[in-house]
Amino acid sequence: MFPKDTSVAGTNIFAGVILSHMDTAGVIATRDVTTNRVVTISFDKVVFKQPVHVGDVLTCWSEVTRVGRTSITTRIVVAAQRKGVFIPVTEGEAVYVSVDPDGKPTPVRPEGTTTAVVSSSSCGPTCSSSDSASGKGKKKNKKRKTSKSKKKSKKKGDR
Repeated sequence: MFPKDTSVAGTNIFAGVILSHMDTAGVIATRDVTTNRVVTISFDKVVFKQPVHVGDVLTCWSEVTRVGRTSITTRIVVAAQRKGVFIPVTEGEAVYVSVDPDGKPTPVRPEGTTTAVVSSSSCGPTCSSSDSASGKGKKKNKKRKTSKSKKKSKKKGDR
């Protein structure tokens, strides 16, 4: 993450920046179940577990957990890579609604087709803070790795 992404206090990354990355990851996950345009309706159960610092490299994982007639719910996990270890920093759910070209809700899939829910009990490379500390949890899963922020090298005087 970059210095421009910090909060007003300038110490940690602004929560809105993290939510923006989460929204992008969630939208990408919806592509597994619909080709329609989707709009964000809500973020729920968002928990900021650890602060994100300038220089952290973030990775977002997202998965579809529920498909309704016009809505898609996703679970999103954000981890910061620090010294080669993924540290879970934020997680939450986002709900999207499938819309037609006029912006009106439309079925996720054409009527008469079935909808499968893609689900996994794992949360990316780590499932808990204790797993990340021990280096466990780096198993493969069905989640889509969706976005990474580039690490900016510190210049002399940046602290």
